[in-house]
Amino acid sequence: MATELQAPSIEFRVVTDGAEARALDPQGIPWGEGNAIVFAIENDKVVGRSAAIAFPLIESSWVAPEKRGTSLAFRLVRKVEEIQRGLGNEYVFAFAQNEQPEIGGYLLRNGYEEAPLKLYMKKLNV
Repeated sequence: MATELQAPSIEFRVVTDGAEARALDPQGIPWGEGNAIVFAIENDKVVGRSAAIAFPLIESSWVAPEKRGTSLAFRLVRKVEEIQRGLGNEYVFAFAQNEQPEIGGYLLRNGYEEAPLKLYMKKLNV
């Protein structure tokens, strides 16, 4: 009589607490707060992970024309960086479109590095 082998079940645990996620993560990712990390757990061992992250992004910066050329943009960005640090984020990201080299130059002058990546997107049907 042949016996059917049953695969162990995998539990998907969604963790939103940064400290708990850091403790569970086998790669030691320094998860901050405000994320939803999905751990695949089999026999009490993490065997996979993916996350819906609150992307630490600096976005939508704008300065009135009469205030451009002052330190206002710099001060705004520094304040947002401070907020991101307070949320436990180790890195912060900023986008600059290829058609906006002046934005990329500004970011480089202020300590940002161009990331070696491509951005992909998918429209979710809601």
